[in-house]
Amino acid sequence: MNRWKDEQGAALLIVLFMIIVFTMLGMAVLSASLGGAIRTETKQRDVQSLHLAEKALNEAVAILKANLDGEDISPDAISYQIRDEILPIINGNIMETDYQEKPVINASVSGNPPVVLVEATATVNGVKRTLKQQITINTYPDMLNYAAGSEGNLILNGSPYFLNGDLYAGDKLKIKNEANYLYNDPNEKSESTKFPVLNGRAFVQSFDKFTYCDGKNGTIDCTNNYMSISHTSDSGVTTIPVILNTEKDNVQFKSKESFVQLNMDESFIDKVTEALHGDSALRTLVQRKYYESIPNLITYIDDSLPEPQKLPSLPLNPEVDDVKNYNTRLQTFIDTINTFELGGITVLYKGNFNMGIGGTFSQLIYTPDAKGSRTGHLSNAAPCLETYCNSNWFIIDGDLNIEPTADNSPIKIRGNILVTGNVNIQGNVDIDATIFSLSNYQATSSDSKAGVVPLKITTGVEISDASIKGLNNKELLLMSKGKILITRVNSFKPLPSSGYPSTSDDITRLDAFFYTEDDAELYGVGSVFWIKGGFFARGDLTINALRGNTEPDINSKIVALGQTNDEKFSRFIIDYKQDIFTNQNVGLPRVRGINLKTSKKVQTH
Repeated sequence: MNRWKDEQGAALLIVLFMIIVFTMLGMAVLSASLGGAIRTETKQRDVQSLHLAEKALNEAVAILKANLDGEDISPDAISYQIRDEILPIINGNIMETDYQEKPVINASVSGNPPVVLVEATATVNGVKRTLKQQITINTYPDMLNYAAGSEGNLILNGSPYFLNGDLYAGDKLKIKNEANYLYNDPNEKSESTKFPVLNGRAFVQSFDKFTYCDGKNGTIDCTNNYMSISHTSDSGVTTIPVILNTEKDNVQFKSKESFVQLNMDESFIDKVTEALHGDSALRTLVQRKYYESIPNLITYIDDSLPEPQKLPSLPLNPEVDDVKNYNTRLQTFIDTINTFELGGITVLYKGNFNMGIGGTFSQLIYTPDAKGSRTGHLSNAAPCLETYCNSNWFIIDGDLNIEPTADNSPIKIRGNILVTGNVNIQGNVDIDATIFSLSNYQATSSDSKAGVVPLKITTGVEISDASIKGLNNKELLLMSKGKILITRVNSFKPLPSSGYPSTSDDITRLDAFFYTEDDAELYGVGSVFWIKGGFFARGDLTINALRGNTEPDINSKIVALGQTNDEKFSRFIIDYKQDIFTNQNVGLPRVRGINLKTSKKVQTH
């Protein structure tokens, strides 16, 4: 009985204890719920602020592209155009948002090529986040980015080999395993061979415009039997490795609209302005003279340069002493070019500049510094900070003709060269040069805004029986408004036993990058075209190639002497050379439009 009395009130304690426990559990659950709600709201604000900052970066890129795209871009002026005209728009941009606080944008530009750094800070209900992104402006023409390409159709007949570089087709990419050729007969013939090999990427408009034909060793006429990749059973997964020897992932789309075009006319005007150490006002004058007529431009250049930076002239009614003095000055001019390396001067030569056994000149060499330097126009020692810069150019009002020497030794050329006429090269040349050739074409102001229709100029550049070797491991960058015809290079010579890149006294290489405003057809069938550089056409580019050794037969046909599977024995190889951007930096041309390369967005706060 006493024991029962001792236990009275125990139930009350247990109940109270349970109440306290459940109250604490309830408070913990409530606290957790409230904390989760707060964290969810904070996370939501965090995401919203990040999205808002990202949107601000995207708008900055859009503003940059909208203000530069479609413009004629001067590589030297673009940094100042961005700094003075575009950055104020970006930094002052007020975005339309549903939030009370607008994003704050801070953009700056530096470097060459210019890099724009954009920092966007967004705040949503007290949660602040900052993102940064770099935008690199590429002012180089797109054509220099490819081993081979065309703004029109890129047609690969047979087995060319593209090494360390990409392809571009502005319209159709057409491939077949037959090489076409002409030999001692006006009728085109064909020879069965392997498909091309690409060690790189191919940029096309679409899979509908990527077509091929398997000639089945001549049993199928490919004229009307091309099939598009989009019509293959697996959309090219197994077909592309067969016809291009690369995976489907290496075939990518690049639209015409995003292709950065070269502007030859405005580039020529830029280089004349630099050659005369001019500024923006002088460029306007040079531009007017250029579109009036090339003779008017040459007269202006002639009046602007003193002797000995141009050929001497005779008075209208020369006396005997005048003629003697003229002959002395003329011989001094010739001896200077043939004997010395030219320094930081621009030279005008009126007439055909003939080199080699039948010509007046044996060399044309600027010093490396004079060829590769660009300085501000206010002072030769100043960095290139103004809108237009100084550079040194050899201007030929006529043709540039290079013939073999008497002992077949190479003619040496180093410099930046403007040619109003044609360029003809034969024999051995050691060269480090950028050459613009107008091919006697008289431009009009409307040409500077022309589309991609080739000019169809009948003259241009002719390279025959030539070896073009880079001087001091450099190369030739040759841009022509007319055709580029390359013939009889290593004709029917046997390939080295180890294939490319081995060369010999018999098999030579062309260390060059070629660009033509016209169509181009190249034949590595009887000839051996091994190019260290690239080839690009504004019109259609057609490449024909066989593998292994070839010889002509009595029926005016070219016969392949055993077709090897090794692409190193192709008779047409382009080994892309990236160094052209640095080696020929002074001569790089003006472009229409830009390429923007954006980095990843990085959160800094």
